[in-house]
Amino acid sequence: MATSFHCIEPDNEADYGITRNPAVSVSFFTGKAIASSLPEPLVFQVDHPLDVAPPHFLGDRIPVCSRLLLGVLEAARVGDIQSFPAVLENPAAGARWTDYVAINVIGLRAAARLDQSTFDTLMGGDAQSGIPPLLAFHELVLDAAKLEGCLLCRLAESPSTLLIHDSVNAYIDAHAPPDGWGFDTIEVKAV
Repeated sequence: MATSFHCIEPDNEADYGITRNPAVSVSFFTGKAIASSLPEPLVFQVDHPLDVAPPHFLGDRIPVCSRLLLGVLEAARVGDIQSFPAVLENPAAGARWTDYVAINVIGLRAAARLDQSTFDTLMGGDAQSGIPPLLAFHELVLDAAKLEGCLLCRLAESPSTLLIHDSVNAYIDAHAPPDGWGFDTIEVKAV
């Protein structure tokens, strides 16, 4: 049986989301631990009304998840995560949610099977330096050998892509809250 992974991403069809990220001078896309101190808490502006709670995972530039989801990831033995206290607020609605964290996923793997994937090249890489190209995938196929032992990581060829192992995805599904998680996972084949 082939190994599979899932891309985890915010629900891009949602009516509401993050409208402004906090100003920070670090990148959450590198796959490396953040050593700099960050404001505490990180404040994200959202456009959720007071009666519509944010989902358990949101954010494109800086991933944000609920403490409940972080606990489920930790219980699934995902260890390569740094978390930073976060607040989601909509000042116009007088809404504020404090049970969130910004997460930095530690681990960047060049694991795309470019010969079996379809993509657009956004920026060329440098093979001599080991820098992969930056790609926008239409269809992604992963190299299972390059993801051996990985439960959660960023894809080096598309650092905004977060990958979770199928076992972690199953654990998340099995521990979903009654109202669901409010985010999408898309299965990606690994060969």
